[in-house]
Amino acid sequence: MNTLTSSPCAEVVARLFDEADASAASLAERRPSLHDSEWARLMTSTEGYQAFYMSLKDTYLAVSRVTATLLYMLGRSSRATTIVEFGTSFGVSTLHLAAALRDNGGGRLVGTEPRLSEGALVVADNADWCPEYLARVRDPGGGYASVPFASDVEVSMRLGGRAVAA
Repeated sequence: MNTLTSSPCAEVVARLFDEADASAASLAERRPSLHDSEWARLMTSTEGYQAFYMSLKDTYLAVSRVTATLLYMLGRSSRATTIVEFGTSFGVSTLHLAAALRDNGGGRLVGTEPRLSEGALVVADNADWCPEYLARVRDPGGGYASVPFASDVEVSMRLGGRAVAA
């Protein structure tokens, strides 16, 4: 048994995934109105995507169940005591990362968005908001290595430390 399979976390995880599934179905209904090339551009563009994403502000853009489990396992296996999350969305990944910290004996979860998710509040002992953290991690001299994983996560590890950023 771990935090993810215990109450109240297990109930919140199940509800968030149910809501994410419903939201994904709603997004899938909108998808046919966009040509494949336009969809691909909007999902990967660094220009002109703001209006599209604002139209999705109430849509879950959650990591998959498999990726969420991987994030939990990465946090646990690295014995992380600090985890930084970029892109909280509605909290699925946040909850898994916070659970990893709790199961590691506690730690600090840093988010880069002003709204901490319900998931973080359920299990995080020490959650903070630090929007400038992203610039520090992306700075080549900042001591981090980043690796894209699947289509929905970039994992950054502090070199010589135990911090995990997702």
